[in-house]
Amino acid sequence: MGNTGGWQSWRTIPANITAVTGTHNVYLTFTSGQPADFVNLNWFTFVH
Repeated sequence: MGNTGGWQSWRTIPANITAVTGTHNVYLTFTSGQPADFVNLNWFTFVH
């Protein structure tokens, strides 16, 4: 997604996913080849 320029510079990124039924575990996974901190997640939400 790219660098936003700072830890308090936020970007909204929508993700369209296929609807499912039932109960599911949801995992947010972030990976980087860098040894330093690289992500600052403010919030996420599900909207139906």
